[in-house]
Amino acid sequence: MPFNPAPSDTLAPAGAARAASVAWAGLWLFAAVTTLSIAAQNVYWLALGGWLVLRLGYQRRWPALPALGWLWLAFMAWTLLASGLSENPGASLYTWRKWLLAVAAWCTADLVAERAQARRLLQVLLASAALVNLGAALWFGGQPFLAWAQGQPWGAVAYHWVYDIEWRARGGSGGYMVLAAVDVLLLGLYAGLMLRAPQWRRGWMRAALACVALGLLLTMTRGAWIAAAVALGGLLTLAKPKQALIAALAVAALGALFSQSVFVRRLATVADRDNDSNRDRYYMLQAGLSIVRQRPWTGVGDAVHGWSAVGPDGVEHPVEGWFRRSRTPEAIAWYQSKGVPDLDQGHLHNTPLQLAVMYGLPGLALAAAFFGALLAWAVARARDAALDPQAQGAALGLAAGLVALGIHSLTEYNLGSFQTGFTLWFVIGLAAAAVRSGRKDAA
Repeated sequence: MPFNPAPSDTLAPAGAARAASVAWAGLWLFAAVTTLSIAAQNVYWLALGGWLVLRLGYQRRWPALPALGWLWLAFMAWTLLASGLSENPGASLYTWRKWLLAVAAWCTADLVAERAQARRLLQVLLASAALVNLGAALWFGGQPFLAWAQGQPWGAVAYHWVYDIEWRARGGSGGYMVLAAVDVLLLGLYAGLMLRAPQWRRGWMRAALACVALGLLLTMTRGAWIAAAVALGGLLTLAKPKQALIAALAVAALGALFSQSVFVRRLATVADRDNDSNRDRYYMLQAGLSIVRQRPWTGVGDAVHGWSAVGPDGVEHPVEGWFRRSRTPEAIAWYQSKGVPDLDQGHLHNTPLQLAVMYGLPGLALAAAFFGALLAWAVARARDAALDPQAQGAALGLAAGLVALGIHSLTEYNLGSFQTGFTLWFVIGLAAAAVRSGRKDAA
């Protein structure tokens, strides 16, 4: 990913126009993959392959690849090796392809050559996210009120909304967890832009970001709420400490005033040891740590859940996955008490844990090194006086979004979702493009 391209990497005007067309196409592919269906992923993969072929044919070279790119390539190489050594190498290698999403950010950063292009793409991304979240909020978030209007007691409606998942706002095929993960990332990105760049404080932009916040609220996703609050609170504290204090007091007052609202009651379940979701995550954590102790170097690949394999007799047999092998007797008894004794898990709702389970501690260390270096890069660019406000804001917003997504990743395997991963890499690319084109002395 060319965060610091050499002067020779600058595209000619015709190349810049062509780059803009490709970038716009990439944005609309992003919208299709995120909001329509998982089947649209195949369209993305075909388009990305054609994109790379055309790019290599046009410039006859790969884009620049500085230190951050090499870190990610090292991660990809290690995870490819670990996938091949898995008990279930076919599924593991198929799962491995999601790490190629880095190429989307890499190409976006290298293709977008002008400030205006970066600004337009960031604006369209914000508008698209607002429409997705507004639709999700109206469709899913409105169902409780419709049930209440049709005569269902509000107590039953509130209980169903707090503890069940049918009425949560969700985006397309990704579900409410994916929508929440994308929202915390975008809230951080655009909050950073609005804090640093006056041109990003227009009325429609504020309204669009409010739609994203509304969609996040109605996902009823506790970890995402906490992640967004920490990231946005941190941004506001750094920029305007007095306003941050007033906002914190206002939120606390609203929470006390509406302590019986569905949102406060939902947030309160974080501390409930008997909450089914909390208990399930606790047992997943136990199983994951057990797997890491057994396979600390290369992990188990995509063999956490069960699969089928052809035995020596030529007959296909089920193979028990590592999650079920690693459950404690207490966990087994609890799942039996819930009527799901054979419950299998494909992922463990914790990104660092999942990476360690799938690719071992070296894989986790390489991913942590990449994202740590990316965060440091973003913070440094946010403080770079040689950049214009939009570039500084995009870098600051990327840093805030990474922090928010990192916090949320402790309760969800964010990087395992195609939609979340594509959005993450696209945002990384756009932030890098804004920085690349944002030098004050640039033409």
